[in-house]
Amino acid sequence: MNFFKLSCRKGVSFIVMGLLTFPLTFTSSVHAGAQEEAQRYCTQYETSTARQCHVEKCPCGVGEKSLKKFDRKGLKRGYCVCVSKSVKKADNREKAEQACEDYEAQYGEECLVSSRNCPVGMIPVDKFRGGPGVKYSACRDKNGPERFKNFANEVNQAMPQALMLVNSYKAFFKRIHNAADPLTPLPVATQKILQRHFPRVNLERVQIGHSERATSSAITDCHKIYFKHESKVQVLRGGRITRLLLHELTHAEQCDQWGGRNRYAMKWFRNLAPGTIMALKKGEEKFGDRIHDEMPMEKDAEKKAQSLCRGLSICVFD
Repeated sequence: MNFFKLSCRKGVSFIVMGLLTFPLTFTSSVHAGAQEEAQRYCTQYETSTARQCHVEKCPCGVGEKSLKKFDRKGLKRGYCVCVSKSVKKADNREKAEQACEDYEAQYGEECLVSSRNCPVGMIPVDKFRGGPGVKYSACRDKNGPERFKNFANEVNQAMPQALMLVNSYKAFFKRIHNAADPLTPLPVATQKILQRHFPRVNLERVQIGHSERATSSAITDCHKIYFKHESKVQVLRGGRITRLLLHELTHAEQCDQWGGRNRYAMKWFRNLAPGTIMALKKGEEKFGDRIHDEMPMEKDAEKKAQSLCRGLSICVFD
């Protein structure tokens, strides 16, 4: 009887020990697997980006953000691949910039990288989050791709050669852009002063820069303005407002008013014909410049620039 009890006690002891040791072994294996996966991901990340990361049980520490979490059934806390907040911020910006490049290559429409919500009239192509202060969005016009597709259909049906003209326009400005210094937004103070005079265009989207390939004193590709002389750009970045800037901003407004970059390009080519006729009538020596100046869209831009500059005490006629 005592032996039976002893045997029973031993049996119970054996079963209990088995229940205790099995989960411990299983949990250890799960931990190791999740940790190894996280470490492999971290190593690949460091190799591809040259940025540092480390693995720790989630959540990441103060001032850090998680790139990816590795979790398995049975774990209360998974393993996180952690980077500093500044690294996560740089990652998100690069991803947003790449998303914009892909969008522009596919649709031929402008895309803007924003560290906050997309500006008015724009919606995100994609968002890259990671907590307060590290969110970036790739933003497009809310009707961008649809407008491009509809326009392409209209072109193919009504005027096949128009698509060739639009592509020529894009190639023309690509050469100018490739030779340009990095573009920068207008000063915030300038935006605030001029926004009410250009209600159809969001001045936060406008960028200015110098390009040695600019074919005139300044030339505008919707929201990108290229100046032939770097000194003109430096003056504007210093907060000054000039007649030339107002002229080019009117072109940015025309671009939005006429339905975007592709329609603006077609409008530009249509304006060439009346500009050429007027230049021939006047017989000017600088025939190319006269064609440009006599284009209706150029006349409208200059008229508004002259009027605004006279009404702004801080505007300079350059």
